[in-house]
Amino acid sequence: MSSIEVRDAHVTFGATTAVAGVSLMVPSGGSVGIVGESGSGKTTLAKAIVGQQALTSGAILLDGVELASRRTTEQRRAIQMVYQDPYSSLNPRMTVRQTLSELLLAHKIVPRGGVAQRSAELLEMVRLDADALDAFPHQFSGGQRQRIAIARALSVEPLVLVADEPTSALDVSVQATVIELLARLKRELGLTLVFISHDLAVVNAVCDTVAVMNRGELVEVAPTSTFFTSPKDPYSCALLEAVPRLDSESPTP
Repeated sequence: MSSIEVRDAHVTFGATTAVAGVSLMVPSGGSVGIVGESGSGKTTLAKAIVGQQALTSGAILLDGVELASRRTTEQRRAIQMVYQDPYSSLNPRMTVRQTLSELLLAHKIVPRGGVAQRSAELLEMVRLDADALDAFPHQFSGGQRQRIAIARALSVEPLVLVADEPTSALDVSVQATVIELLARLKRELGLTLVFISHDLAVVNAVCDTVAVMNRGELVEVAPTSTFFTSPKDPYSCALLEAVPRLDSESPTP
């Protein structure tokens, strides 16, 4: 398990500020849900944590060690992302076996002779049969493709998993299974989870802390139970008020 810290992070694109002075700590084995409307800066922050977006100023720290703009192979392995759209993030010309084998061999996770077994184990971790190894992405449903994307992220044995809207492209009936999968993997593998979402109900189910972003700024950080019963910031209150409810008396989504 590893902690991840964002320290006074700024990201600007010309005259536009996408992330403005965000500081956030996720302890080892913890899970934070970063929420906010579209354009709030949460995806830009996620990319900065993974190393796909350079900070204008500030720092990202893994276990208290600042990550340089050019990360080492070990540092890149340690923080992996699961993307919103699994179909566009998977190579359509590669089978699942080829996708997983490429990473296992490139990062020397297992000897060449153990690649097939490890690939099957990764699929088992995400509740897919080994028969799926020789199929292509288009042969799977959206939920199955997201499971394959999660298996790919896990193949390099990360310490931190950043999930950027991992259920938003899925049918509601499939979302629950992916949420349960992420929660189980976090628990069993000791992963530290950064979960990006606009869906407060999903964050409530997965995360132990909620961080609210508005116009690039972090306006509130609170334990999940506290946030959903007594949010402090007016913007947080507005987000909760906008959540559809079957029971108008219920304080949670």
